Amino acid sequence: DSILLVIGSIVSIFPRWWSLCVGRILIGIGAGIGFITCTVLLYDTTPYRYRPSAYFIFALLYSFALFLANLIPLIGIFNYSLMSLLTILPAFIPGILYLLIHILASSTDFTYISEKNILVMPQRPFTFCYLLMALNASIGVPLYQSFSSVIFTSLRVSAQLALYLSTLYPLLQLLLLFRVRNTTLRRRQLVIGGYAFAIVIFALLLT
Repeated sequence: DSILLVIGSIVSIFPRWWSLCVGRILIGIGAGIGFITCTVLLYDTTPYRYRPSAYFIFALLYSFALFLANLIPLIGIFNYSLMSLLTILPAFIPGILYLLIHILASSTDFTYISEKNILVMPQRPFTFCYLLMALNASIGVPLYQSFSSVIFTSLRVSAQLALYLSTLYPLLQLLLLFRVRNTTLRRRQLVIGGYAFAIVIFALLLT
């Protein structure tokens, strides 16, 4: 995923429509793979008592990247090249850091088990998971987060107000993260509560 982040960031800088689309798709796939697999990595490498802090840092970085991507177009004082450069930094810098960590890592200790205990998984579920991650990150996530102003505009919100709402959305994410950091919430509460809250907000926008 680090290679996809770096290549996608470089391709996005060129002032061409096709390069922007291709670059964003590559960044989306890389971010999607990293976002899904980072939970497994943290589970295997982080002690239990440190996992909330680790997840909190990842969530902060994710929301701050969305906030930066929506704030820069709102300012409107940069040319296209500089604006593209600033918006790809949240993807380019982690990609470079991931590559450096992979290169500088000394060695990995593997635990070998007998062949009779190895569970052989079919390849189709893995392929299907990769496909879902790619679709989610390259189509769904950029549409309703990085390009949420398009959705607000389609809901008959003025273009200027849509820009403000798009910037407010990741800012609210940051505030909620700090608010619930010391609160113990179950996964069911987060999923059902977040879904219900999203439906209420969407209904208010439609009225």
